Amino acid sequence: MGLNKRRHKYSGHFVQLFDYMTNSEAWRCLSPKAVWVYIEILKKYRGGDPNNLSLTYKEVGHRLSSATFSKALKELIKIGFIKVVRPGGLYRRCTIYGLSDGWKAPNKDTRPG
Repeated sequence: MGLNKRRHKYSGHFVQLFDYMTNSEAWRCLSPKAVWVYIEILKKYRGGDPNNLSLTYKEVGHRLSSATFSKALKELIKIGFIKVVRPGGLYRRCTIYGLSDGWKAPNKDTRPG
């Protein structure tokens, strides 16, 4: 049996990252943890409203500390990859995020921190 005769069955969801994004100055400024958190947020986007996404510490706590998770989210917001649509917090609701193109803005301060 040749290699080409083997059929792969993929299951699950795919995340599309474009070259113009991953080659950008803003992307290069992201920490590896922020990139991972961004991909986890993108995995939840199934079309439809890109301003109705959530990612909680409970979902990713097996991979990150709460401080690292919080820092990664703040970095993604500051650089402009995501935006807060509805804050959580006091009412014990999860924060709702939206995808953002703010990272494309020229002269954007992309230094994390």
